[in-house]
Amino acid sequence: MVQRLSDLGYPIQMGSIRFCWKDRSRFCCRNLMNLTLLGAFFAVGLAVGIVALLEVGRRIGAKKIEEEGETAASGFGAIEGAIFGLMGLILAFSFSGALARFDARRQLVVEEANDIGTAWLRIDLLNPEAQIPMRDLFRRYLDSRIETYRKVPDMAAVRAELGRMVKLQEEIWSLAVASTGEAKMPAAPILFLPALNAMIDITTTRTEAIRIHPPVVIFVMLGTLTLACSLFAGYDMAAQKRLNPSPPQSLSDRRLKQKGLQKQFPIIHSFFPRFSRKTSRKTGAFT
Repeated sequence: MVQRLSDLGYPIQMGSIRFCWKDRSRFCCRNLMNLTLLGAFFAVGLAVGIVALLEVGRRIGAKKIEEEGETAASGFGAIEGAIFGLMGLILAFSFSGALARFDARRQLVVEEANDIGTAWLRIDLLNPEAQIPMRDLFRRYLDSRIETYRKVPDMAAVRAELGRMVKLQEEIWSLAVASTGEAKMPAAPILFLPALNAMIDITTTRTEAIRIHPPVVIFVMLGTLTLACSLFAGYDMAAQKRLNPSPPQSLSDRRLKQKGLQKQFPIIHSFFPRFSRKTSRKTGAFT
């Protein structure tokens, strides 16, 4: 694990993992600023693709039904159900993973607050003359940690604040090593240095947790399945007559339809003549 982090650009120093950016990390952070814009373009493109493939599928289905009859729409239920089920399964796992990562990151925030609080309390183990500068460094360090996440998504400012944080960690560690060696309490090095090390290590854990996301192939599969589902849904819509209106009826056909309505609902046409005249105007049958 240590070797892997070192290869990624995290040098190991004083028993803790210290964060630093390599060139590729800077490149990735610059691209993070464009994630919102890319996400918006992806959402708009996906919406346009869904509408377009719905229409394409509907036209293909209408053509097949015109050529082969109503039987052309049968036989696609199993395939359509399988594709929709697969998309729902992947979507459910994606949301489940996102919720798990969110909870893990929220837990890391609480853990870092606890680590800082524990280290702050154990400053009391140092000599009185060493406590004042140590507490001052802790205040500056806490302000730096807050500013780091407050400046997101300005990654240039975040990198600058991370560099300031690393310097403060080095100052705190150097002062802690010197102070615990001179402390009157023998337990000071045993209690204070591990707490300080945990406070420093949690910064790397939180930084790495932010960079954990689902693989790109998952988003590609979701987009592909969504478009495929749109195509099949459009094909299925072709069987709906209200989406594929029949050709205009002739005047005689409309009159026959009006007479059929009068036979089916004689009471309505007897007691509500306005309704009868209104229906006659709509159907074109002037009796």
